Amino acid sequence: MWNRVIGDREFSSSEKSSGERGYAKIYYPNALQAANASSVYVQEGEEIPSVDIFMKEVTVYRVRGKVQYLFPHHGTGDTQLAVTRRGETTGWDFVGVQVVVKADSSFEIPELAPGEYTVTAFFSDQGKFYSTQEDVDVVNSDVDCLILAIAPGVDIPGHLFWDGKPSLEGERATVYLAPEESNVIVQGGEAHVDENTQFTLKDVPQGTFRISVDGISKDCYIKEVQFGEIVLPDHVLHAKRGITGPLDITISTKGARLQGVVVNDESLPVAGVWAVAVPEESKRSLRYLYKSMTSDQYGHYDFRGLAPGKYMIFAWDGVAPGEWEDPEFLKTNGAKGVTVEMSDGDKKSADLQLIQLENKTSQAE
Repeated sequence: MWNRVIGDREFSSSEKSSGERGYAKIYYPNALQAANASSVYVQEGEEIPSVDIFMKEVTVYRVRGKVQYLFPHHGTGDTQLAVTRRGETTGWDFVGVQVVVKADSSFEIPELAPGEYTVTAFFSDQGKFYSTQEDVDVVNSDVDCLILAIAPGVDIPGHLFWDGKPSLEGERATVYLAPEESNVIVQGGEAHVDENTQFTLKDVPQGTFRISVDGISKDCYIKEVQFGEIVLPDHVLHAKRGITGPLDITISTKGARLQGVVVNDESLPVAGVWAVAVPEESKRSLRYLYKSMTSDQYGHYDFRGLAPGKYMIFAWDGVAPGEWEDPEFLKTNGAKGVTVEMSDGDKKSADLQLIQLENKTSQAE
């Protein structure tokens, strides 16, 4: 069952309330969060006779509030709310979608399990897309008087700087904004860099967005991102109403390169398995530092554009894409990698022993 939530980052439930009993979203076999779930591994041609998921009643709460429109618009019936758990690395992990149907834009949403969430409210009006994004914490009571304010987006000008000779894969670079906690498409989320290395992201809504640059050489990496006078070490932009930048992005052309072959216990190359570069533990919250690819038909992998730093390099059998960003997964399966340290311009090689996952048959506690 898909629980639902909505809120403003200034609000959280903190006072005790009796709550209600209901069914929250469940991961296999009976985990409330994806980090505590068990994976189901299916080999090619294999059949699994049954996968039982055990629903259980938990205490749930209600959230009540209102959507505010800070500009003239036509109707409220098309406004939707997309919800994700904060901190989940699985981008598909929507908690639910709720349409605002009341004429006064108010809402009441039941069956919300305690947790930390991010909600994106969005709608279209006369051909334009509007959205806003807020965080809400639900602890042990209903949440009341929550406000989601939707306003026109802002234009964010920017500049692309090069550390080294400019190096592009195509004719031009493109700057992208991707929502950090949801898969809702962002209007104004991309901008082409012109011949003067300038760009403008138009109509950017309030929210939290990860910054990336497409069209640059595979040997490049984003060295620094600065928004106004603030350096963004995680390359995440917190866009708010009334704050417009500028957004300055520095690209280094001196990315390191690491390549090698994945082999099995018989020292034979293994094709089609994930090879992954995981940054040192103190930097594992910085998603842009991870590199991953599947080995080619000869078992070969080739990481290019690595930022300077220490990495653990792994090759796992049966790992799900992105699972290596889960700290709990690395605690169980992250002890057998190869450690390397890379500097700007380095070219190194490291062969990898294929790792059999230790938690194939484990179940979430």
